[in-house]
Amino acid sequence: FLKLWNYRESLKENESFEGFLFIATRNLIFSHMRKSFNENAYKLTVLDTITDNENDWHGIQEEMEAHELGEYIEQLLAELSPRQQEIFRLSRKEGCTNREIAEKLAISEKTVEKNITITLRFLKENIRLLIIFLSV
Repeated sequence: FLKLWNYRESLKENESFEGFLFIATRNLIFSHMRKSFNENAYKLTVLDTITDNENDWHGIQEEMEAHELGEYIEQLLAELSPRQQEIFRLSRKEGCTNREIAEKLAISEKTVEKNITITLRFLKENIRLLIIFLSV
């Protein structure tokens, strides 16, 4: 009825009033459907974005936890002797073989193996303690 009132001056007496009502009603329905469709599409887009960001968030969270674990391992390594730190870094960070480490540091391969074993055992024990502490 508001549409009719707004267009009252442009209506001609010889035109079909029923036709005007039909077209006005049809156009209002189409406008409403278009608006509703756009709103639903927007809601789906937002939902998809939230879901994608949630997956990204989990990835970021895992990355942060891995970074924190790496920092914790670095703190543990700092508690070792300088020689054990050097052997472990050459082995794990630089990828040197036991023979290469032994030659570089002028020590036996058995000493390299022994130091790596001791370091790994130390790290495993302390990481287990961290896991137990975090699970409590």
